[in-house]
Amino acid sequence: MLAGPIKRLTNFPRRYVFNPDSAKTHVSLATILTAKGNFEEAQAHFDDTLRIDPNNAEYHSGHVYLLEQLGRTEEAAAECEAAVHLAPKSAQVRYSYGAFLEKHERLDDAIAQYRQALQIDSRFLDAHIDLASALFAKGELEEAKAHYLEATRLDPEACPAS
Repeated sequence: MLAGPIKRLTNFPRRYVFNPDSAKTHVSLATILTAKGNFEEAQAHFDDTLRIDPNNAEYHSGHVYLLEQLGRTEEAAAECEAAVHLAPKSAQVRYSYGAFLEKHERLDDAIAQYRQALQIDSRFLDAHIDLASALFAKGELEEAKAHYLEATRLDPEACPAS
């Protein structure tokens, strides 16, 4: 059935349970492999994810990091947009797209995505922190302060004093 993916895992620690028919398993493995710099193997797991579940928003979100590592920024942007299209009500997808946009100095667009994430989940700590940072960079200090304060309220250790 999926002998390729199983064979690819021969160097993987035994503590990982591998279900070859699970898109989530392939996305998780691809993400780990990308972080370890095993890009070819990571891409194979992303390909398996897409074969199993062509509408998997996690695939598109996770694939962004791999594409960026390979210098394929335009494709990474398209993957972000695909993830938002597939899961427009996912705070995590919106947040990840915002982080991508901020990294590429598209602050207004990043702020819009962070705000969307917070409309979906007002307790999304990282969205508050990154929205505050982006607003601060734009000079919108009062709103930035409000989001830093909310992040601190949600987690007193989230924004330690300098």
